[in-house]
Amino acid sequence: MNIVPVDRSMETFWKELFYVKARLKSSPKTEGLVPMVDGLLVLQDDLFRADREVQGELLESQALSKSVEDMVQAETVALYLLVLTEVQKNKKDPRYEKLLKLKESAFLRLGFSSQREEIMRMKSVLKQSIYDDGDFRNRALEILDRMVSGLDKAMAASLAAEEKRAQHRVDVEAWKNEANSVRLDIYGELLQLGGSKAKAWARSFFPKANSGKKLSALELAELEAKREQKRAKKAAEQAEYRRLKQEQAEDKARLEKKKKEAEDEMRAEAKLRVAERERKEREERERKEREEREKQEKEKAEREAAEAKKLEEEERLRQLQQSEEPAPM
Repeated sequence: MNIVPVDRSMETFWKELFYVKARLKSSPKTEGLVPMVDGLLVLQDDLFRADREVQGELLESQALSKSVEDMVQAETVALYLLVLTEVQKNKKDPRYEKLLKLKESAFLRLGFSSQREEIMRMKSVLKQSIYDDGDFRNRALEILDRMVSGLDKAMAASLAAEEKRAQHRVDVEAWKNEANSVRLDIYGELLQLGGSKAKAWARSFFPKANSGKKLSALELAELEAKREQKRAKKAAEQAEYRRLKQEQAEDKARLEKKKKEAEDEMRAEAKLRVAERERKEREERERKEREEREKQEKEKAEREAAEAKKLEEEERLRQLQQSEEPAPM
C-alpha cells in the first residue's frame, strides 16, 4: 500500500481517488466504502474552484502591476521633463540635483517598494524653500501622488493575492494528507473483507505506485530552492510594503497631531483676540459713560451757576428799586 507524496499534483490525487471509487462501486461487498471517497472528492472540487479563484486573483494582480508599471514609466517621463523645463535643462541646478537623485532608467529599474520610497523622498524634498514656485511644486506633487496611489494599489493587490495563495497551499496540503489517511482507512477495511488473500486483493483497489511522474531527490531540491527564493523575495517585498505603510500611517498620525496642535493654537489665539476685543469694547463703553457723566455734571453745574447768577441779579435789581422809591411823608 503506497502513500501518494504530497508533492504530486491534485490531478494525480484525483485520478487515484476516482480509480479507488470505481473499484469500490464495482462490488456489493465494498460499495459501502464509497462515501469515504465521495467526501474527499467533494472537498477536492471546492479546492479546484478555489485554485481557479486564486489563479484569477494572481493574474489580476499581475495585470494591474503591469498597468501600474506602464503608468509609472509615463509619469516618470513627465516628471523629468517638468523638472528639466523648470531648470531650463541645467542639470547642475540645485533644484534638479536635490530632487532627481537617480537617472530616469535607474529609477524605472527599481521594484515597486523602492520606487515608492524614492517618491516619498522627492515629496519631502519639494517642501524646501527653493521650490517655492507654487505652480511647479503643485504639478510635481500631482505626478508623484498619482504614482504613489498606483503603486499602493498594485502592491496591496499583490500582497492579498499572495496571502490567499499561501493559505490555499496550506488547505491543499491538509487535504492531501487527509486523502492519504482515508486511503489507509479504506485499505484497512478491505483487509478485513478480503479473506485468505486479503493483502493482494486490497492492494488491487489502488493504482500502482508508479502512477504519475515522481521527481528525483535532486529535482525536488532544485524545485524547492526556486520556490524558497521566490517566497523569500515575495516576503521581503511584502515586509517592505508593510514597513512603508506603517511609516505612512505614522506620518499621517504626526500630521494629524500637528494639525490638531495648530488648530488648538488658532483657537487659543482666537479666544485671546475675542477677549482683547471685548476688553477694548468694555473700556470704550466705560470711557463714553464717564465722559457722558462728566458732561451731564458740567451742564448741571453750569445751569446751577446760571440760576444762582440770575437770582443774584434779581435780588440786586430789587434792592436797587427799593433804594429809589421816595420816603413816605
